Amino acid sequence: MRLVLTTVSDQGEAPILFMAPDSTLDEQALRYPQFLPDGQTLMFVSWNQDRTVDLVVKKGEYRQVIMHTNPDEFLGSPVFDQSGHILYTRGNGNERNIWAISFDENRLNVTGRPFIVAHEATRPSVSYDGTLVYRSTGVFRFGSPQGLFSSETLRATRLSASYDVNTDGQQFVMVQNLNEDKAMTLTVVQNWYTEFTKTE
Repeated sequence: MRLVLTTVSDQGEAPILFMAPDSTLDEQALRYPQFLPDGQTLMFVSWNQDRTVDLVVKKGEYRQVIMHTNPDEFLGSPVFDQSGHILYTRGNGNERNIWAISFDENRLNVTGRPFIVAHEATRPSVSYDGTLVYRSTGVFRFGSPQGLFSSETLRATRLSASYDVNTDGQQFVMVQNLNEDKAMTLTVVQNWYTEFTKTE
């Protein structure tokens, strides 16, 4: 599988190749692109030929691997939060947890050690006011999470992994899969980092 990053103009024209895996860096596929607040730095995940995964930031010609996994370990769905953290999904086998790590968006480097935010959870999304939403079958490790609703509330049998939180923290959009029968739950945590630091 060779996944590339493409761009599409606001006129809806055909996609244009933006970045392709670099074989000299052992890259096989590029996934989960996100621009940082400066609008110039791109964060993405590289799946490598040796079955490892890199979390990468790139600004112009500058390119930095800020996290590297062991072979066959999953890392995906990175998002930058205004609290100065990158949240992401990481795990082995069927276990997935949401982790966070302090990140200096000006120097483009990691400034702390990673810590778990939510167990048995995937696909974090954070609004500008610090509201964290994630898909989970587990619980938030610290603070007081509140399940927003189950997929059955929407008369859908499963919530898709594809969703995002509006910047106002009041709305989100998602894709529904109506053909599967396992219900999932979205969890909302207001001001996730404040809740987390209350217990430190």
